[in-house]
Amino acid sequence: PETTAATSLGGAKDIALDTTPKVASITTTTANGTYTAGSVINFTVTFTDAVTTTGPVTLTLANGATATCTNVTNSSTMNCAYTVQTGDTSADLTYRDMSSLTGGTVTSAANPTLTAVRTLPEPSTFATSHDIVISAPAATPTISFSSTSGNVAENGGNYSVTFNLSAPSTQDITFTIASGNGTAIGGTDFTAVNQVVTIPAGQTSFTLNIPVTNDGVYEGNETFTLSMSGVSANATLAASATQTVTITD
Repeated sequence: PETTAATSLGGAKDIALDTTPKVASITTTTANGTYTAGSVINFTVTFTDAVTTTGPVTLTLANGATATCTNVTNSSTMNCAYTVQTGDTSADLTYRDMSSLTGGTVTSAANPTLTAVRTLPEPSTFATSHDIVISAPAATPTISFSSTSGNVAENGGNYSVTFNLSAPSTQDITFTIASGNGTAIGGTDFTAVNQVVTIPAGQTSFTLNIPVTNDGVYEGNETFTLSMSGVSANATLAASATQTVTITD
């Protein structure tokens, strides 16, 4: 039959093809398994058309970590890498959400005026297809005295004892500090202590001041002890949890 201009393809003047690149898929070349600190997890983002990227494009993961993507020119695939850090964990690694691909610019290689659509598939799609476990828990910090012994003059006012953490914690750490009598007597030569100490999250040291009594009477050097105990579950005590303090007279 005869084809009229109105119904022929040649007669259709307003047909426009959408050549804007879109994310077609995201996958990984990293094998299923459990990965610890220092391991590198690779992601491959595939677009429907070739793209060119500039600047740091990143992929935010559901565990709060970030994968950094390598810039590409005229390519339909973009590789991103995540290096596992101490403290990172994930029972089944995936990206945060469908808007997790951010930063830099991603444009059509054929037409740089077209900005690529970065919407990712549902994160559950990736998690279902892969079984990548991240297990790099932070080491439990250890509390110790800054030294196993200390000195303070009887007329020095206070004895300052410092507690150190081997690493900061994301939560407050608590423990009990108690004094023990030696030749120096609590309540007479110094203020006896038996209290809970808190080292705030993110800090690695804490100093406590213990008043020393200046009685004006020469008694020679005297000693007392300080002992740590009852530490919270997110920390451990050093092997030496006692300090000997000398009051010099």
